[in-house]
Amino acid sequence: MTVYGLPLDEVFDDSTVTLYRRALDEFRSFTGTTDAVQEEWDLLFADAWDWQDSTSPFTAASLCQALAQYADFLLGEAPEELLEVLSSCYESVLNTASLGRTVTVDAERGHPRCRRAVELQLALIREVCGSD
Repeated sequence: MTVYGLPLDEVFDDSTVTLYRRALDEFRSFTGTTDAVQEEWDLLFADAWDWQDSTSPFTAASLCQALAQYADFLLGEAPEELLEVLSSCYESVLNTASLGRTVTVDAERGHPRCRRAVELQLALIREVCGSD
């Protein structure tokens, strides 16, 4: 979230900020899959795949999709989802960069938010894989 460079309530509408904060609380307190967690998360993320945000519609849609994908990953429903989580998070950041209709690799590399997102994701991958 630090990649956006702005407070959440300046990027998203209240419903997106609420979902994001609630999701983080759920993820931080997650200790394992139970039927109760499964049911609660099914309700929490039911609309995340088709999220509507009046402030930043594309940015929020990608972010909320990432939250739902991460929930599926934690619940063991889709272990391959972790790569998709990273992709959706990057897409969310890319949408805030407003690089225009045609986005080039050079434009992405030249934008500080895009560079920062890639740096963070590479650091996470290295940490998880235990490599430098």
